[in-house]
Amino acid sequence: MLLIVSMGIPASNYRTAKEGFRYSGAIIQIIDWERKKIVKEISYTSPPEHLGEGLSMQFKGATIFNDEYYVVTNTEIIEYDLATWTLERVASDKTFNDLHGLMVTDDSIYLCNTGLEMIQVLNHDFEIIEEINLASKPTWTRFDKDTDYRKLATTKPHEIHVNHAFMIHDNLWVTRLHKFDAANALDPSEKISLRSDAGCHDGIVQGGSIYFTSVNGHILKVDMEKREVVQDIDIGNLVKGPLGWTRGLEVVGNQAFVATTALRHSRFKRYLKWITDPKSEGKIPSTIFQIDLSKEVVVDSYEIGTYTAAAVYTILKHPDSDS
Repeated sequence: MLLIVSMGIPASNYRTAKEGFRYSGAIIQIIDWERKKIVKEISYTSPPEHLGEGLSMQFKGATIFNDEYYVVTNTEIIEYDLATWTLERVASDKTFNDLHGLMVTDDSIYLCNTGLEMIQVLNHDFEIIEEINLASKPTWTRFDKDTDYRKLATTKPHEIHVNHAFMIHDNLWVTRLHKFDAANALDPSEKISLRSDAGCHDGIVQGGSIYFTSVNGHILKVDMEKREVVQDIDIGNLVKGPLGWTRGLEVVGNQAFVATTALRHSRFKRYLKWITDPKSEGKIPSTIFQIDLSKEVVVDSYEIGTYTAAAVYTILKHPDSDS
């Protein structure tokens, strides 16, 4: 089976660099899971008009739609031909800041603009046609429309910190890191409460279930109709070690593939409070774990050996690979 993994490569000074300056390379790896071999690697660098000098360069959330691979950097939407990995289109807008993920449908592209706390809806010409504010105050009350947010390192602290978009019965839902839940983007009173000790990151719908990652190393299975957690797997407990930020998740049958990023310092201690031992930093490198969901055991693992502290984001099964 081939897995497509998006990631950010740490800068040489990433342990001491300020927020927004820690990553220097955007990488996609296609990994032959059984052989634990990288069969292809794609790198990308943003042009200076799309990114402020020295700011973080990384690939983050990604999705596959109609044989195209869509992925975001902090300030761009990138489209690749999935068969040839030819770079087809790049879109950027001065409102793009700290993009985290996107979802593509027949009609629209739903972009998680984490920096400006909203979902931007684009057509397939990459034109912004709607903005859905997720915070308590209107977007353009909090932010300045004349500012080029691609040149700013960060707009933190965030109120919501949207990470991921998905659909439940044709309704747009998002994961909200700082609210510890997933919510209907148009009616946030409709929500799924997740772990109270750490926010969630990715959420993927499989049949009648939704699978989430929490950033402190849990896989959460939610009954989509009841909107409640029916399974909670603590990966850190399975591997007997402190996990870093946990984001990407792919589910194939009863097997989950989950991406964890090596621990690093963060000033946002509220969201890293599972890290209690300062000596734990870096003990487990950036890793993809294969978890048997029915047995709740680690079946296999793969360290991102070339880049031991890579920020690993989306994992997707290549649609042409064997299951």
